[in-house]
Amino acid sequence: HPFLNPRDYKVARFFTLSKVPKTRIDDFFRDNILSTSAGDPPTSRISYKSAYTFYKQIAQIVTDPAWTTDSVEYTLRPKGEFYYRNIIEYIQYLLVQRAFVPHIVWEPVKVFNKDSERIYLELNTTSWWWDE
Repeated sequence: HPFLNPRDYKVARFFTLSKVPKTRIDDFFRDNILSTSAGDPPTSRISYKSAYTFYKQIAQIVTDPAWTTDSVEYTLRPKGEFYYRNIIEYIQYLLVQRAFVPHIVWEPVKVFNKDSERIYLELNTTSWWWDE
Protein backbone atom coordinates (compact mmCIF):
# COMPACT_ATOMS: atom_id res chain seq x y z
CA HIS A 1 0.00 0.00 0.00
CA PRO A 2 1.62 3.30 -1.03
CA PHE A 3 -0.09 5.49 1.60
CA LEU A 4 1.20 6.13 5.11
CA ASN A 5 -2.13 6.47 6.89
CA PRO A 6 -5.87 7.06 6.31
CA ARG A 7 -5.38 10.83 6.03
CA ASP A 8 -2.74 10.33 3.36
CA TYR A 9 -5.15 8.12 1.40
CA LYS A 10 -8.14 10.45 1.87
CA VAL A 11 -6.26 13.46 0.52
CA ALA A 12 -5.08 11.41 -2.49
CA ARG A 13 -8.62 10.16 -3.07
CA PHE A 14 -9.97 13.71 -2.89
CA PHE A 15 -7.39 15.00 -5.40
CA THR A 16 -8.17 12.14 -7.77
CA LEU A 17 -11.97 12.07 -7.59
CA SER A 18 -12.24 15.87 -7.67
CA LYS A 19 -9.88 16.06 -10.66
CA VAL A 20 -7.82 18.75 -8.96
CA PRO A 21 -5.36 20.28 -11.45
CA LYS A 22 -1.65 19.87 -10.79
CA THR A 23 -1.19 23.59 -10.17
CA ARG A 24 -3.85 23.53 -7.43
CA ILE A 25 -2.23 20.49 -5.78
CA ASP A 26 1.04 22.41 -5.69
CA ASP A 27 -0.81 25.40 -4.21
CA PHE A 28 -2.34 23.14 -1.58
CA PHE A 29 1.07 22.07 -0.31
CA ARG A 30 2.74 25.46 -0.73
CA ASP A 31 -0.01 27.24 1.23
CA ASN A 32 -0.16 24.61 4.04
CA ILE A 33 -3.92 24.27 3.78
CA LEU A 34 -4.16 21.29 6.15
CA SER A 35 -4.21 22.05 9.84
CA THR A 36 -3.20 19.85 12.76
CA SER A 37 -3.84 20.09 16.46
CA ALA A 38 -0.44 18.72 17.44
CA GLY A 39 1.45 21.72 16.09
CA ASP A 40 3.46 19.74 13.56
CA PRO A 41 3.59 20.92 9.94
CA PRO A 42 0.18 20.34 8.33
CA THR A 43 1.46 18.03 5.63
CA SER A 44 3.94 16.09 7.76
CA ARG A 45 1.74 12.98 7.68
CA ILE A 46 1.24 13.11 3.91
CA SER A 47 3.66 11.02 1.87
CA TYR A 48 3.68 13.34 -1.17
CA LYS A 49 4.51 17.04 -1.16
CA SER A 50 3.67 18.22 -4.69
CA ALA A 51 1.66 17.28 -7.75
CA TYR A 52 4.77 15.67 -9.20
CA THR A 53 5.37 13.39 -6.20
CA PHE A 54 1.62 12.70 -5.90
CA TYR A 55 1.29 11.49 -9.49
CA LYS A 56 4.55 9.59 -9.24
CA GLN A 57 3.17 7.74 -6.23
CA ILE A 58 -0.17 7.10 -7.95
CA ALA A 59 1.69 5.70 -10.96
CA GLN A 60 3.17 3.03 -8.70
CA ILE A 61 -0.33 1.75 -7.98
CA VAL A 62 -1.51 1.49 -11.56
CA THR A 63 0.76 -0.54 -13.76
CA ASP A 64 -0.64 -0.26 -17.25
CA PRO A 65 0.75 -2.71 -19.77
CA ALA A 66 3.60 -1.16 -21.72
CA TRP A 67 3.20 0.26 -25.21
CA THR A 68 5.37 -1.16 -27.98
CA THR A 69 6.31 0.78 -31.08
CA ASP A 70 6.68 -0.76 -34.51
CA SER A 71 6.52 0.37 -38.11
CA VAL A 72 5.14 -0.89 -41.37
CA GLU A 73 6.08 -0.02 -44.94
CA TYR A 74 3.34 1.18 -47.27
CA THR A 75 3.66 1.88 -50.97
CA LEU A 76 2.42 5.44 -50.65
CA ARG A 77 3.80 6.14 -47.21
CA PRO A 78 7.14 4.75 -46.17
CA LYS A 79 7.56 3.68 -42.57
CA GLY A 80 4.18 4.19 -40.96
CA GLU A 81 4.66 4.02 -37.19
CA PHE A 82 2.10 2.43 -34.86
CA TYR A 83 1.76 1.54 -31.19
CA TYR A 84 0.31 -1.58 -29.61
CA ARG A 85 0.13 -3.50 -26.35
CA ASN A 86 0.43 -7.19 -25.60
CA ILE A 87 -3.21 -8.27 -25.78
CA ILE A 88 -2.91 -10.95 -23.07
CA GLU A 89 -1.29 -8.53 -20.61
CA TYR A 90 -3.92 -5.91 -21.38
CA ILE A 91 -6.83 -8.31 -20.87
CA GLN A 92 -5.30 -9.37 -17.55
CA TYR A 93 -4.98 -5.70 -16.59
CA LEU A 94 -8.63 -4.98 -17.48
CA LEU A 95 -9.91 -7.98 -15.55
CA VAL A 96 -8.45 -6.72 -12.25
CA GLN A 97 -9.88 -3.20 -12.53
CA ARG A 98 -12.57 -2.85 -9.87
CA ALA A 99 -14.42 -0.19 -11.85
CA PHE A 100 -15.26 -2.76 -14.53
CA VAL A 101 -16.43 -5.58 -12.25
CA PRO A 102 -20.17 -4.80 -12.49
CA HIS A 103 -19.90 -4.69 -16.29
CA ILE A 104 -17.96 -7.89 -16.96
CA VAL A 105 -20.13 -10.68 -18.33
CA TRP A 106 -19.16 -14.27 -17.64
CA GLU A 107 -22.16 -16.22 -18.89
CA PRO A 108 -24.54 -16.20 -21.85
CA VAL A 109 -28.00 -14.68 -21.65
CA LYS A 110 -30.99 -14.74 -23.94
CA VAL A 111 -32.60 -11.35 -24.49
CA PHE A 112 -36.07 -10.86 -25.90
CA ASN A 113 -37.97 -7.82 -27.14
CA LYS A 114 -41.55 -6.93 -26.15
CA ASP A 115 -42.90 -9.30 -28.84
CA SER A 116 -40.97 -12.22 -27.29
CA GLU A 117 -38.56 -12.33 -30.22
CA ARG A 118 -34.97 -13.07 -29.41
CA ILE A 119 -32.61 -10.17 -29.99
CA TYR A 120 -28.84 -10.09 -30.17
CA LEU A 121 -27.10 -7.19 -28.48
CA GLU A 122 -23.69 -8.22 -27.17
CA LEU A 123 -21.39 -11.21 -27.57
CA ASN A 124 -22.95 -12.97 -24.60
CA THR A 125 -26.41 -12.83 -26.25
CA THR A 126 -25.32 -14.77 -29.33
CA SER A 127 -26.02 -18.44 -29.94
CA TRP A 128 -22.41 -19.58 -29.99
CA TRP A 129 -22.00 -18.79 -26.27
CA TRP A 130 -24.75 -21.31 -25.61
CA ASP A 131 -23.15 -23.88 -27.93
CA GLU A 132 -19.76 -23.86 -26.20
